[in-house]
Amino acid sequence: MDWAEMDAAEWRRKYLEFPWNDYQLNIFEKIRDGLEDHLMVGAVAGSGKTTLLRGIVAALPASKKTAILAFNSHIARELRDEDKRIPGRVTCCTAHAMGLSLLRGYFGGATPEVEDNKYYRLAQDSYQFLLRECSKYEADKLKMTEEELEKKYPIPPVKFPETSKEEKARLRAFFRFIKNICSFAHKTLSDIDPSSLEKIISYYDIDVPSSIEPRNLEDKGKKDNEEDSLASSIKADLDEFIELNRRVLYWGIRSAVWCLKKGNQVARENMVISYDEMLYLPYAWGLIPARKDYVLIDEVQDASPAQLDLYKKYASQGARLIMVGDPNQAIMGFAGADAYAWHRIKSELNAFEMPLSVCYRCPSKHISLAQTVVPEIKSAASASEGFLDTLDHNKLPTVAQSKDLIICRKTEPLISICLKMISQGVYARVRGRDLGRSLTALVRKACKQEAVFPNTFIEVLNCHCKSNIDSLMEEGKEQAAESLRDRWRAVKVCFKSFHEECSDLSEFCDRVEDLFSEDQNVSIALSTIHRAKGSEANRIFLVGSNYLPFLFRAKFGWQKQAEWNLLYVALTRAKKELIFVPYPTEKEPDVSNYLKHPLGGIKLPQTPPSLSSQEYRENKKEERQSQADEDLDEVEWSVAQAKTLEQVKNPESEKKNKSTCSIDSPIASESAAFI
Repeated sequence: MDWAEMDAAEWRRKYLEFPWNDYQLNIFEKIRDGLEDHLMVGAVAGSGKTTLLRGIVAALPASKKTAILAFNSHIARELRDEDKRIPGRVTCCTAHAMGLSLLRGYFGGATPEVEDNKYYRLAQDSYQFLLRECSKYEADKLKMTEEELEKKYPIPPVKFPETSKEEKARLRAFFRFIKNICSFAHKTLSDIDPSSLEKIISYYDIDVPSSIEPRNLEDKGKKDNEEDSLASSIKADLDEFIELNRRVLYWGIRSAVWCLKKGNQVARENMVISYDEMLYLPYAWGLIPARKDYVLIDEVQDASPAQLDLYKKYASQGARLIMVGDPNQAIMGFAGADAYAWHRIKSELNAFEMPLSVCYRCPSKHISLAQTVVPEIKSAASASEGFLDTLDHNKLPTVAQSKDLIICRKTEPLISICLKMISQGVYARVRGRDLGRSLTALVRKACKQEAVFPNTFIEVLNCHCKSNIDSLMEEGKEQAAESLRDRWRAVKVCFKSFHEECSDLSEFCDRVEDLFSEDQNVSIALSTIHRAKGSEANRIFLVGSNYLPFLFRAKFGWQKQAEWNLLYVALTRAKKELIFVPYPTEKEPDVSNYLKHPLGGIKLPQTPPSLSSQEYRENKKEERQSQADEDLDEVEWSVAQAKTLEQVKNPESEKKNKSTCSIDSPIASESAAFI
């Protein structure tokens, strides 16, 4: 029987004849009996979530209004346009598309323009105000005492020189910094004030760009004693350098506040929105979706606070939510998703949970490994035994074949392997253009002058990264420090491989970014485990098996759980062969012993690490207490800054000190965002 060719009516009559497993049949029975509560389906990796959604639609009463909120547009198109089994009466789209339809209703049927670069453009506009502030500051320096100047300008404005390509690149990085703050603020439904945005930067490790070098390194090298190394001269300027970065952070945050408020106004008046605003504006403007009887939600464990708000609006109108996902694949907390989305929504909506535990993707040997992390996952009765093996990382570039997938927890090993494959004429690329941009952002932040490339590039890069890693470790941001360390090593691999072929720093950065691509037609794709979620291949090479799970930098309970989840995702990508590839680290340059280990050095848990509801509550309490301790220990940048923050919170106080409001914004009510 050709199930895929059935129309909706025939599928509805015959869907129970499909070879469902007992878990799926139990779910259909629960639905046919009538849902008194919201339903959450805990679907393990490879369990056929999309197929289950088709069955649920057939099990629901045809007279009821139903919507499917798919995880991405590809799945939405597949269900809506290509699958005849989903009837036309069922609304099928992504959460963002649903948010866009709410905005369309708000604008009387007109569709707002979605401009992905909206907040980059607003950041450029905000910089014009900042330049005028800099001009006023320079003029006041000539006629004011230091005390008067400090009183008027608690944190001096920052300016980015634009005389060279690298300086212009740093200014663009400043604009992207502001845009990123706005994006995370929209995803997380953050309050629009400096304090809240600063916490976002810290929590999501948003990279703060630099502006200028305190002194010209080449000139300084000539003036210092010959025995002083370049690294020593940079360290001598470190306090001044940190002060400049602090000014970038301060004014970047205030620029973001202005952009967020201005962006809201632009949306109302000009109908121009960003992608993130598809969900944020319905929240901010209190828009309510059309009533539904049932709403089916895919991949709920990776929902952002903005998405969760939409789901709860449906529930508040009486809709029954049927949410499918896998809490053990919640790995996108770093990208704005709510790390506790599954547990939070189950608790808030008092939802009933049912399992979907059979994996149809992986062989039985692979499932046995995955069960040490997620005991409930089971292999299908028809599953093959599968193949497990270890491989020397030096042999990987020649062993890997077309359509294999190479995955790793870190970026640096992927780049090293990719470069070796390219040198052998293989069309290989690392997935994720934004990863490439994060590496070049580090390069431009560390090396502020073309003159350092290539002669003193590594020395300058090393000094920059070491000092920043030390600072992050002192602040207790271990995972952020490890992320920077990974990017640092990746840049050094690129430098060693092709710096001699690059005429200047800009060309080097272009070569780095060219290693990364979203092209689906590459011969061999390399991917971080994060990006491999949702992917599968007949043969998977798991590079860096010897440092999985990567727990030693995890600070909070949710971070530790995310690392176990990453291991689980890695173990459930292969359909036939899973090859473990130990990879050397600074502490363990010799990994030959791990080749004798059947799993390439993976440290499986003694007991399953899955997060229970009780642990969820305890971890949230732990995280809140840690944040409270940080807030108590945090030293204010200056007394003047504290006064400035008070002005933002208390407009009446600001009016009394109106003379300090020095940015000449065309929107008077919004200019206070900079102050």
